[in-house]
Amino acid sequence: MMAPYNDAIPFGQQDAVVAIFRAVENGYSMVKATGNGVSMITDYQGRVLGEQNYGDGGGVMVATVPTRGVVTIYSRIGDAFAYLCAAGLIFLALWAFFRKHA
Repeated sequence: MMAPYNDAIPFGQQDAVVAIFRAVENGYSMVKATGNGVSMITDYQGRVLGEQNYGDGGGVMVATVPTRGVVTIYSRIGDAFAYLCAAGLIFLALWAFFRKHA
């Protein structure tokens, strides 16, 4: 997965952590090319294979990126669990509102 970014200076490190989390969550390797911040290459297990900070000057980042990932639960069901929880919350709220008090 190629993920182009243009990080804001104060949030560069947080964006890098979130990018790693998304790669692990979906089970794929990711190349995060950043115009202003931390560029990195991660595999599907969250291991950082290459990292370079924009502020360090020029250079070339080279790494071997795995082309195959893994199937994760999130990549199979997506946001179905979150939608189920929201539907359950609405059901319980309506049940509490409309039930007869003894």
